[in-house]
Formats: sequence, C-alpha cells, structure tokens
Amino acid sequence: MSAVCELEVQKLLGRELSDAERKELNDEISGLVERLSSEQSHEALDARVRKAIDARAEEIQLAALVEKRNAVKNTRARINNTNYIKNVWGDDPIEGFKAVLGESLADRQGSRTGLANRVHSVRDYYMSSFMSRLQKAGISDVAASGKLDRDVWRAMAALDGKDTDRAILNSIPKDAIEYAKIIKQMNELARQEANKSGAWIKKMDGYVIRRSHDADKLGKAAGAAEPITSPKHKEAWVKYVEERIDWERTMPDVPVQNRTKVLGKMYQSLRNGVHTKAGGKPVSGLKGFANIGKGMSHERVLHFKTPDADFEYNAKFGSGNNLAEDVMNGLKRVGTETGFMQKLGPNAEMNLDAIYEATLNRLNKAEANPETIAKFKSYYTNEVKKQFLPSIKGELDIPANNMAATVGSVARAINSASMLGSSVLSGFGDIPMYGLTMRYINGRTHSDMFEGMRQAMGDLFGGFKGKPTADQMELLAEFGVHQDAVNASIARFDVGDKDVPGQMSKLLGWSFKMNGLTWWQDTLRRSSVITTAFRHAQHVTKNMGELPEGMQAILRQFDIEYGDWDLIRATKLAEYSEGRSVLTPEGVADLSDDVIDSRLKQLGKKITKSSRTNFKNELTQKYRMLFREVGAMATTEPGELEKAMVNMGSQRGTAKGEAIRSMMQFKSFMLTSARKHLGRELHGYHSQRVSAPEALKRLMTDDRGGKAALANLMAWSTVFGYAAMTAKDLTKGKEPRIPTDAKSFVKISTASMLQSGALGIYGDFIFGDANRFGGSPIATLAGPTAGKAEEVLKLWSAATRGDPIAAKTLNFAINNTPVLSTATNLFYTRAAFDYLFMHRMREMMNPGYLKRMERRIKSENDQEFIVPPSKVIPRGGF
Repeated sequence: MSAVCELEVQKLLGRELSDAERKELNDEISGLVERLSSEQSHEALDARVRKAIDARAEEIQLAALVEKRNAVKNTRARINNTNYIKNVWGDDPIEGFKAVLGESLADRQGSRTGLANRVHSVRDYYMSSFMSRLQKAGISDVAASGKLDRDVWRAMAALDGKDTDRAILNSIPKDAIEYAKIIKQMNELARQEANKSGAWIKKMDGYVIRRSHDADKLGKAAGAAEPITSPKHKEAWVKYVEERIDWERTMPDVPVQNRTKVLGKMYQSLRNGVHTKAGGKPVSGLKGFANIGKGMSHERVLHFKTPDADFEYNAKFGSGNNLAEDVMNGLKRVGTETGFMQKLGPNAEMNLDAIYEATLNRLNKAEANPETIAKFKSYYTNEVKKQFLPSIKGELDIPANNMAATVGSVARAINSASMLGSSVLSGFGDIPMYGLTMRYINGRTHSDMFEGMRQAMGDLFGGFKGKPTADQMELLAEFGVHQDAVNASIARFDVGDKDVPGQMSKLLGWSFKMNGLTWWQDTLRRSSVITTAFRHAQHVTKNMGELPEGMQAILRQFDIEYGDWDLIRATKLAEYSEGRSVLTPEGVADLSDDVIDSRLKQLGKKITKSSRTNFKNELTQKYRMLFREVGAMATTEPGELEKAMVNMGSQRGTAKGEAIRSMMQFKSFMLTSARKHLGRELHGYHSQRVSAPEALKRLMTDDRGGKAALANLMAWSTVFGYAAMTAKDLTKGKEPRIPTDAKSFVKISTASMLQSGALGIYGDFIFGDANRFGGSPIATLAGPTAGKAEEVLKLWSAATRGDPIAAKTLNFAINNTPVLSTATNLFYTRAAFDYLFMHRMREMMNPGYLKRMERRIKSENDQEFIVPPSKVIPRGGF
C-alpha cells in the first residue's frame, strides 16, 4: 500500500520523492497502521487505513500547492532585494544591506523600509488594533485585570461550538463574550495575513492564544522545593498534561505507547525555549515546509479536553500574567514572523544568504576594491549573522541558563523601578529632539522646529490628558502605532528582558506609570503621529514634487514614489475628533480597481486580482511604516539595529550576556539619541554616506543640510536641559543652579546641554551632582547593577573595619526594596520622604551628616538647599 501511496504523492507533487521523503512517508504510513490496529472498531482495517491515507493525500496536495506558491514568493523576495541593493546601493553594499535589514540614514529610495521596520510595523499594528478594539468596547480595564479570563476561554469554545454549546453563552458575562469575539477577530486577521505571506495555518475551532511557556514555571512543575535540575519536574509536567490532553486532536498519529516519550521531548523543547524562535531552513512541501511558514503552521500542538483545562494549563505554565498579555505576546510573535516573510520570503534566512552571495558575486565580477569586499564579508558574518539577525528573530532573548537570566532580569527590573523615579524630568530634553524630528520630515525650516516644540509642549501639558481616548486609539491602530502603557517596560530602556517574572513585571509597569514616563512617551508618540497625518492631509492638493522638501524625503525613504503619493492623497480623509482631517493608511484599501490598474500599468506590472490586492497591501504597509517610524524618532525609541549594538550579539543567561545587559542598562537611549538625531543630521540630508569627520564638515558648509538645525539643537538642548536639571533640584529641595561667573556658566551650560538626550540620567555624574545611591562614575558607566555590587562591597569592607555603616545600610535597603524604592524616589514624593524620614534617620545614625552634606553640595555645585535639612532636624536627629 505504501508503494501505491508513494506513486500518488509523486503525482501530486509533480516530481519524484527523495530518499529522505520516501522514508518519512513509509514511516508515517507504518505508524498510522500501527495506531489504527490498536484501536477497536467495527470498520475494516483496510478501509480505515485507506480513508486516512486519502485524507493525508489531500493534505499533501495542498502542501504541494503551498510549496509552489512559496517558491514563487522566495524567488520574488530574492530578486527584488538583490536588484534593490544593486540598483540603489551599488556603490555601498553594506549600507544597502542596512536598508534591507533595518534602515540606512542616507536619503535614498526605500532606505527605511528594512526588515526590522517591517516587523515592528506589522506587530505594532496587531497590538494597537487589539487594544483599540478593547477600548472601543469599553472592556480594556477589565481585560487588563484578568478577572474574565476563564469565562473568555469558555466563550471562545462556545462561539465555535454547536447549537447546544452556544447555549452555554447565556451563563457567561457579556463582557467576556465581547472580549472573546475581539480575540477571534485578531486571531483571524493575523492568520490570514500570515497565510498570505507564506504560512499555511488552518482555522481551528475554540483557538484562544498562540501558546507561550514560562521556562521558570516549567522548571518548577514538581514544586519549588525540588532542585531545578531534578527530573521530577519533567515527570510532573508529563503527568499533568497526560491527564488533561485531547489526544485525538493533539497527536492522532502517535501510538499510545509512545505518547509519554513524545511529551517528554516536548517538555525539553519548551524548557529550552525552542518554540520562541522565528526562522528556519527550507524543506519540501511533503513536510509542510519547515521554514518560518512551517513553524507558524504547525505550532498549535497542545489541545485540551475542556476550556477550563486549557485555561488552567495556561495559568500554570504560560508566560503571561493574564489573557490580554498572552494575546499581545502571541500577536507580537506572529507579527514578527509575518514581517520576516513579507520582506524576505518564507525561507527568509536562506534568501538572505542568497542575496548576500549574489551581491558578493557582483562585487567580484566588477573587480571591486579588495578592501571593500573584505569589509562587506566581515559585516555580513559578524554583524548581520551574529548580531542583527539573531536579535530581531528573538534568539538572543532565549535564556541559555534560565536561573541566570531570571536573576539578571529581576535585578534590572529593580534598578528600573528604583532609579527612574525622576526620569520623566529628564524628558524635557526630548522636546528639542521632537522639534528636530518634525523639522526633518516637513519643511526643514526654523519655524518647523519651533512649531514642533510648541506642538509637543501643547500636547504634553494641555492637549492630551491622561489615557488616549477611544478615537485616538482607533486612529493610532490604523497607523500601527502602539502605546507603552500596554507594556511592562519602556521601549527606550529595553535591553531584551522579555520574560521578567510576573510580580516584578507588574511592579515595573506600575513604577513607569507612577513616575510619569509612560504618559510622557505615549503622549509624544501619538502627538507626532497624528500631527504628521494632519500635515499630510493639508497637502493632498499637491503632487509629490510640490511637497515640502522633508515631506518628499520621508516619503521617498519609505519607497513611496510620485505615483504612489497620488494614490494616497486620493483616498478619503479621516475625520478626527479635534475637528481636524487626517490622512491614514487605511484609505488605500478603498481605492477603485481602475485607479490601481492605472498605477500597475505605469509600473509595467501584470493586472490581475492578485496583483491589485498585493499592491494595495504593500502601499498600505509602507505608509503605515512611515508613521510608526516617525513616532519612534520623535520619542527616541531604539530600533533593532540599536538593540543589536547594545547587546553585542550576546545571549541572555550567559555570563557575557548578563554582564553586557547590566552594563548597558539605561544606555540604549544615549546610543539611540546619538544615532537617530545626531546621525540623521550628519547623514540624512544626502544620498551619499561619508565618514563622520567628512559628514561634520559637510554639515557645517552645506546650507541644504542640518547646519542651522544642529545649532538650534545645541541651543535648545541647553535651555530644556537646564529646565530638567532645575526641576530635579527642586524635587530634591535644592535651589536652582545659577551661574555667578564665566567658569560656572560654562559648567552649568554644558551640564544642561548633556542632560538633554546625549547623557540623560548620566549627566549628573559628569558634572558634579553625586549619585544619590553612592556609586562612583566608573561603577555607573559599568551599569547600575555593578554600582550596587560596589555598594555592597563597600558596606562589607566598612563593616570589617568596624566603621559605622547603619545609615548607608538603611539607604541601600530602602533604595533596593521593590515598591518602597519606587514610592520613595518618585520626583513628587522624594523631598517629602527625605524631610519626614530619611534626613532624620541619617542624622541619627551619623551625627553631623546633614551639615557635611550641605557643605559638600555648596563646594561642588555652589548650591544650597531651599530649606536646609540641618535647620529642620537638629544634630543627632533629636
């Protein structure tokens, strides 16, 4: 029978099977016969085997069609990207690869349409759409609380069930049913987009989330009392799953006697984080194409007998704190993989290697400079393959050692919660950066920068208050822009801690909301995006050549040409609640076939239903990417290139990886600020990227560049940096720093300028305001975790010498105790806490401390307290 089936399969595929494929098919049929033989049934075995093989043959036939479709997608991706590098970046292949993978700062066609921007745009679109729908339905708060999660699981099963099952809906809260419907909508949207891009995901009744496991929870399946290396954890997990799993839906082809063994292997795979990777290598359609599409298509592994069993398993071993977080994580993962396929094809990494080889061959044939070729090879091997690609695929976030990764992520979470209490005050320095961004993407005049800063301040302190409204969220969803309020971390400080344990994750989210940083970032992001959409709407009567210079440039950098802009400006404007009309990406989908056909003829493309759909989708995506990137630039949010540079290709959970992540904590913002703003001013006005010294010389001599912008940036950074520094001083109860002579003026002005973006929270260490946690500048440069380790060593050393350490120990304990450290270091609570408690305690433990502190601050910064603590608290504390 296997020989007959083999001939049928070869006929379906249109080719002969390889030896490996032939063996796999025979093994599959043998396993099928063995399983059916062990089952009791009145139906003849031959008939049942024949029926099962026929069903498998249909599946193989569909797989063959998908294989052929994906072969076309792979070929198109290779050709398009290879030709793009050749035609647009022939003189600079390294910069061309940056444009394909992330972004190039040079002003050329499509320089910002790279893989990373595509991935972020797709997944942010999914996440923002999900949150927008929850808010529009009025259930965002209850979804975030997790109170309805079990009911939602039941509703998902009932909505897909028979009439008798649907009766269950009468016993489920209406909000849970609405919540379930929204999840179904988002799952279906993500499934369809993934299938268009190269996956083959079947629709599945009762499907809730793309399951994600917490390695720490899996490692404690037998209880926390058992050693983490104990085999009992695997045994406990296997036993738990065996009792609840629906075997017919999960592993119908696995013989009963092999089920425990298969589950054991699955446990090990989940424990090692293999399920979180994006990517893969190509195989045949017989196997369902084990590339990115294959991974997406066959990942829904575990099916449980009841919705309650499914919910309980996810609560016990899932990585999220609640269902909303699980849905968001799932959408991020499918968005990442869909973005990969859209840009590089279903066999993304294989295609990228082929693009590299084609580019290298072209350089060799052209007899390019050997140094150029060597530099290109080194770049691809050491930066692309070892840093950038693993970073965007998420491979570097998979812990090599779960315990080490957990300890490191918790330590960094404590640092963030305790040390960023006044970080929103440093945000004053964001305002010039925001203005500089708006200048670059609009008319590139002084007034554009001033108008941008005015807009930012107006929205921060007047226009946008509290949470975004439902119509703002809906509008942001159309642009594919998400808000930090839905994440536990702030993007600008993210170093790759993707799985901070539950309670610490909640603490981190709470601390960022309490210190105002979430509100600040979200407000600037949506302000920049909506303002840009409004300005584009104001120019719909103009063709691309008539647009302001910066607007033309940013459209060009997202590969939007003259004819594309004509289509976009022909779409219907969206009415915004503030009485303004805005231009959004969503209108492209409503353009008539005649309009699209005309554009396809201009491009010399064949006109079919499929080509129309593909063109609309691609134009929508490119325009959506533009808005997402504007929001990232305006808020100085690091992209994948910056994240890869920060983590240096290191793996979480390794000694190197944890050391680098701890050292670079809070520094990604400095790197991003330098690259996105200073780098853009140096390189972003010209198509030719040159060395930094040449770019600086060009900047100072070329009026079409950012010469005036750079001067404005330095001036306004000083002004807003001084505002940030003064605000920090006032929250500490200190008088503002006022220059009294030329020397102090230079010192204060320089400190003010560097407070604004370039050094941010590190500016105080360079210019005399000692770290309130007692760390040295060297320890600070090594990272806050190293600084705290230095504090512990100093305390231990002092204790062994018999020195008094009570006051310093108290400081350390308060500043490193979760919740307490956040509450006492918030910019609006710190002074009160100091005067009511800390100053008195320090004076009690170290009489004369307050007087010495006041003298030191006067000596170092020529600064005094508004109300000197020593005037309020007597010597000795009493």
